[in-house]
Amino acid sequence: MSRKILEVTYKLNPYLYKLVFVLFNNYLKYPIKLRVINSQIEVSDRNTDYKVFNSRPRRHMRYSKGVKALCDQILISYHLFDLAFPKNAIIVDVGANVGEVSYALLRKHPTVKVISIEPDPKEFKDLEKNLKSFSSIVLNSAISDFEGSLPMFLNNDFGDTSFFKTDKSIGKKTIPCTTLDAIYKEYLGNEIIFLIKCEAEGLEPEVLSGGGAQMLLNTKYVCCDTGPERAGESTFEKTNKILTDLNFRFIEGNSVRNLYMNNLYQSLEGSDSVDGSSGKGGLRS
Repeated sequence: MSRKILEVTYKLNPYLYKLVFVLFNNYLKYPIKLRVINSQIEVSDRNTDYKVFNSRPRRHMRYSKGVKALCDQILISYHLFDLAFPKNAIIVDVGANVGEVSYALLRKHPTVKVISIEPDPKEFKDLEKNLKSFSSIVLNSAISDFEGSLPMFLNNDFGDTSFFKTDKSIGKKTIPCTTLDAIYKEYLGNEIIFLIKCEAEGLEPEVLSGGGAQMLLNTKYVCCDTGPERAGESTFEKTNKILTDLNFRFIEGNSVRNLYMNNLYQSLEGSDSVDGSSGKGGLRS
C-alpha cells in the first residue's frame, strides 16, 4: 500500500516529495537517501558511494535495491557488464536520459571518455550534474538523419517520451536535432569509437542512418534498444538491416536490446588502432 501511495506523489514539489519519501521509506526499506539541491533530486546509496541526480520522483522505485545495483543491472541489460573496455575507450551514449548508463560505465571503467546526448531539458540538467566529475561531453540535442529540429512528445514521468505521438503524450516540445556524423566531425576527428549505445525512443533507424558515412564506420560496438516506442512498433528489423549492411554482426541480445560488433575490427583485436586509445587527443571539449 505504501508503495502505491508513494507512486502518486510524483507531482509534488521536490522538497515536499522528499519528506513523503522519507516517511514511506520506513516501510519500503529502499537502501537509498534523497537530497534536494536547487530543486534537483540526488539519489544516493546508503551502503556505497554511488549517487545520481534523478529529478523524476516517479522513477525512484527503480532504485529499490540501491543506485549501484541499478547501474549494474542496466549494464547487464545492455550486454555491457562483461564487455572488456580498453583504456581510454570512447563511448557515445545516444538517449542518455539522466546518464545512468554513462555513469555506470565511468564508475566501472574510470579511464573511458564519454559523449552523452539527451534531448529532454529536465533530464539533461540531471545528466550534467551526474557526469560533471568525469571525462565527458554532454549535449542537449536529439539525434536523427538530418540537422535542424524535431518535435518531441513528452511523458517522461512514466518513461513514455517519444518522437512519435501516442495516447499517453501529455505535451510537445520542439528541440534541436543533429546527426552522429556531425558530432563525429566536431568532437572526434579521426578517433575510433569503442561503443555507441543508442536508445532513441523509436528513432533508432534515423540515428544510425545519420552516422553511416563516418561515425559507424569508425565504431567497434553498437548496442541498440529497439523496444516498441515507434508508435508501438519495434525498430529491430530496420536497425538490424542498417547495421548488417554496414558490416556489423549480431553478438548477443534479446527482444529489446542487442549488441553488434563491426566485422572490420574482429581481426584487429588488441591493436592500438581499434581500442579507443589512438593517442590523438580523445574528445574535443
